[in-house]
Amino acid sequence: MLRIFAILFAIIFLLKGILGFIPSYIVNGYLWHIFPANFESNVVYIVLGVLALCVVFPKESYAILYFQICGVILGIWAVLGFVFKENAIFGLFTNNQANTWFHVIFAVISLILGYSTNEKKVS
Repeated sequence: MLRIFAILFAIIFLLKGILGFIPSYIVNGYLWHIFPANFESNVVYIVLGVLALCVVFPKESYAILYFQICGVILGIWAVLGFVFKENAIFGLFTNNQANTWFHVIFAVISLILGYSTNEKKVS
């Protein structure tokens, strides 16, 4: 089950990151007219997507660790999104309400997946 979610996360994050670099998908700095996109944000999404692909096959415990770390990272990004509102976070990561709620949703899902399993350590 965790591996299926890791694949879904990989697809979503890789799409968001890669399409953020393709001008035909960006209108006035927004991906799909919804999410603000810039180089730094796109790189983070691509890294999260690639890491999700890396944890799919070796061991389920790697997927657990991925979701724990991903949940914390996205949770912090979401909190910062609420603090900075429509402004760039630390002048690096573009932000708006849609992006902040995207991070909230994926942080919550990640934290549930990462911390609700019986196996807790990577071995």
